[in-house]
Amino acid sequence: MRGLYRWMFASEKLNWHKELLTTSNGSYSLYDIHQNIERYTTLLRQVGDISGKKVALLVPDVFHFFSVMLAINRLGGTVVPLNPFFERAELQHVLSRVNPHLVFTIKKYDRRKYFQAVYDWAHSIREETVIFETEDYQYWSTLVIRGDDKRLTEQEACVLNCSYADGILQLVTMDMGMMQRLCEKIVNALKLSSKDRVFSMMPIMSGMGACVLLSMIKMQLHLTVAEPRHWQEAVTFMKQSVSNKLLTTAHIWKKLRQFVRYDKNLDLKKFEFIGLTDRALPAEMSNMSIAIVDLYRIFREEMVNARKTKVSFARRGSKWLMLLRENR
Repeated sequence: MRGLYRWMFASEKLNWHKELLTTSNGSYSLYDIHQNIERYTTLLRQVGDISGKKVALLVPDVFHFFSVMLAINRLGGTVVPLNPFFERAELQHVLSRVNPHLVFTIKKYDRRKYFQAVYDWAHSIREETVIFETEDYQYWSTLVIRGDDKRLTEQEACVLNCSYADGILQLVTMDMGMMQRLCEKIVNALKLSSKDRVFSMMPIMSGMGACVLLSMIKMQLHLTVAEPRHWQEAVTFMKQSVSNKLLTTAHIWKKLRQFVRYDKNLDLKKFEFIGLTDRALPAEMSNMSIAIVDLYRIFREEMVNARKTKVSFARRGSKWLMLLRENR
């Protein structure tokens, strides 16, 4: 399970001081990323051995998300990225199904009080859960909720991917081999080379997002990540960026094409490739002259033989009920 960390830093030709990641909070080199991984490794070691344990991440900041992910993998844990836009009830039901041993969470995000939701869930299950909580990613508090021991995971999983839509939660176990294959397929599909710079407006807190980050950092390509919810900031980022390839969704691409009519300084023609992460490629985009890569299809095809669990939830008045489990 520690393979991703070793794989990421295996090369002898690493450029430690090249900037590889830019977000709204700053730019980071491979050295910065490695130092942050060391920081989170030290934090995790304070709570003992995490081998075989699931660690859920409500960490919307990309730099810290990537660092925590590799620190967890380094120590033998399984990363469980969670959508930072879950509502309280959705989040707690996903947590109940995943039942992580540890949770990293921001205190609040986009007006959502995540720490309180995680804290209430952890108390309700009466099993031991470790919660790491922060407001600014600089200082983390550690809270141990006492209770019965949880079972360790049996699969050699690097990531447990959670996708939740229309009341259906699907969990997919992603091992080292799958992660490497997906990274290779992303690189080949986007025809990435050492000269490329990539701009992302796609959701990162997922298995696919983790693979995109791994692909870019492994190839030592510069990746700029903008949050579409901060639209004006994201557009300004795009104007300033010299990126030549774009990762986004069909909805955001459509919005960009509409926006460019009113902002002549926004140049979309500079993008040679667009990687889409939607569930389905819109028909109107298949006829565009620009090269479109369906990254979701690549991700979906790799999932065909993966171990899956599906859980269906439905609301009954003020309560949520688990209706169906299907394992494969």
